[in-house]
Amino acid sequence: MTIKDGLEDLLGYIDDDLTEEMKARMITCLNAAESFVQGSVGPDDGNFYQKNGVKNLYTVACNSYAATLFTYASTIAVRRVNNVDDVCRSIIGQLRGKYDAKDDEVNNDGTEHQSDISNGVN
Repeated sequence: MTIKDGLEDLLGYIDDDLTEEMKARMITCLNAAESFVQGSVGPDDGNFYQKNGVKNLYTVACNSYAATLFTYASTIAVRRVNNVDDVCRSIIGQLRGKYDAKDDEVNNDGTEHQSDISNGVN
């Protein structure tokens, strides 16, 4: 993901308003958010977070948590614990369900079944 995937808009910045330091901080927050979300849901197997029904949820969860990290950076720096915002927590729960469902998709011959996760139809 990049900060152009919605984080700038979420924080209310226009590209002309951003200094290089702010961009670097946004990228760091976004990388931390991606690590947090994937650590909470499950490791990326190469395509899970790009599937229909997952990509948009993943993007919103990462941007939501990155915005929290960006906005409340001073409290994180002094080691005070911030709660994960409700949007991110809710989406992580949804992503966990989809992640668990993908592990259950196996054909009779033992090969993985590829389905469209967005509607649960196999």
